[in-house]
Amino acid sequence: MGAGGTGIINIMIGYMERGWRFTFIALVCVVVMPMLLVELKWGPIWREERRVRLEKEKDERNKAEQRVVSSESVVDNTETETKRHSLITQTKK
Repeated sequence: MGAGGTGIINIMIGYMERGWRFTFIALVCVVVMPMLLVELKWGPIWREERRVRLEKEKDERNKAEQRVVSSESVVDNTETETKRHSLITQTKK
């Protein structure tokens, strides 16, 4: 925004008189003012909603990772039991 404004100012200096330059800048401020008021009013609500959403997504990812880890440990336990059973049966023969 700042670089764009600087570029526009240089063009305005070359093509507009002083009074019209300040009038144009004032109009830009008036046009942009509602965005500032919207941000002041609803910005904290939006930030809180975003924080809650990100926290929920993080919890869901952690639960999914825990499920993967627990299912891997079940598979490892099953493989270990199978190997142990085969060793026991081999030693009995």
